[in-house]
This record gives sequence, C-alpha cells and structure tokens, in this order.
Amino acid sequence: MKICIVDADVIIHLLEENLLYHLAKLGIIQVATTVIGEVDGYTDPISLDWVPVDFRKAFVESGVVTEVSASSDDVAAVLVRMPKMGKGLDPGETESLAIVLRYEDVLFCSCDVAAIHALPYIDAAERGVSIEGAFRAFGGAIPKGSKLSIKFKEEYFQSNLRTARAKYVQNPPK
Repeated sequence: MKICIVDADVIIHLLEENLLYHLAKLGIIQVATTVIGEVDGYTDPISLDWVPVDFRKAFVESGVVTEVSASSDDVAAVLVRMPKMGKGLDPGETESLAIVLRYEDVLFCSCDVAAIHALPYIDAAERGVSIEGAFRAFGGAIPKGSKLSIKFKEEYFQSNLRTARAKYVQNPPK
C-alpha cells in the first residue's frame, strides 16, 4: 500500500513533529511534484525558529519519499468531476487527487477541507486518511509524545468526509 501526501501542510507538520521518517519506515510515501515544490521549510516547535528545507534533496533524492506526477489529462479528469468549491483546490491538491484517481492502491492523506470534500467526486472517499490514519493504515501508531493538531487526526478527517458525502448527495456530478 502507498500513501499519497496531498498537501504541503501535512508534510510540514510531519517535519515539525519529526514524524516523516517514522511514517516512511512503515510504508511507501508518494508526494506529487507540485507539492514537493511547495515545501521550503517549517517552524521548529520548540525554538520557533524557521528551519529551511530543500525537500527534494533531503527527502526525495535520499529515497525517504517517492515523487509522482500527474499528466495534464489526469488533472483534467479530476477537474471535470469537481463542483464549484469555496476557495477550491490548489495545484498540489489537484495533482495529488489525479494520482489517487489513476492508482487504486494509493491512499490520500490530507488535512485540507476542500481536498477532503473532493474525494467523493473521484470515487475515492474510502481511500482518504489523516496523518493519524496513515500511520494506522501502515500498521503503526503515532509515536508517543507527538503532538498532533486536531486537523491531523482521524476524527477531524472523518467529520469532514461525512460532510463531503452529504454535499455529494445534494450536488452529484452531472
């Protein structure tokens, strides 16, 4: 099983809590090319200092995560299914959703409400997980002492997914 990390927020939180290596030991983490370009650092939770990161060099080239890309046709296949959404999807989320749509063995890890709400529209609601859910999917658990914000927990993800499913029923694709 593979996990596609959908947005920079998830990666940044994994870096802040020193969880990316822990998750990578459990399974294959895929990150969309667009998302890789969005991650340039994080705030150290103890010192509150900015820690710059060359994510490509430190995590992609070293093999911690695998880079994946979607074609323009794959992205178009996602966009044509989407209803009008508030702020909408950013390019990294859209590319990641295209990857999830193309590969059925990939789980979708995000904390972004718009991205979670997109899942029913690509028939992938059952493959969405939070950071907490990603650890569980790989047969692990969040290491003790880690401080997950509520938006990275499975309860938050599932609550948003329930809302997304209800909206999908009210506004199915045409």
